[in-house]
Amino acid sequence: MIRLYTAATSAVAIVENGGVKLTLEECGAQCLAVDHNDPEALYVGTSDEGLFKSSDGGRSWDRLVGVAYPRVTTVAVSPVDIRSLLAMRLLVWWTKGPCDSSWSRTWSAWER
Repeated sequence: MIRLYTAATSAVAIVENGGVKLTLEECGAQCLAVDHNDPEALYVGTSDEGLFKSSDGGRSWDRLVGVAYPRVTTVAVSPVDIRSLLAMRLLVWWTKGPCDSSWSRTWSAWER
């Protein structure tokens, strides 16, 4: 089965089996990343709502705790360190805690 995800201004679109389903609607989705080690794990940065994670391929979403900036314009999952996620607004690096419980800021270009 092939599944395609895309982030749009008003929602995340999931294209599968010839159909399109919208999810995380009205949250201002700006960017999207899929975890290399778990294709059901998605991360979405939004224009003003912060960072979200889905563990079930986009069927449900949780806002991630610890991300101080509501506007996330770039998101990428590290292919090397499964505990690291790059979520950028002002070149800020966030790292997730044990058991995916929370995220904390570990580096910022503006503090160098």
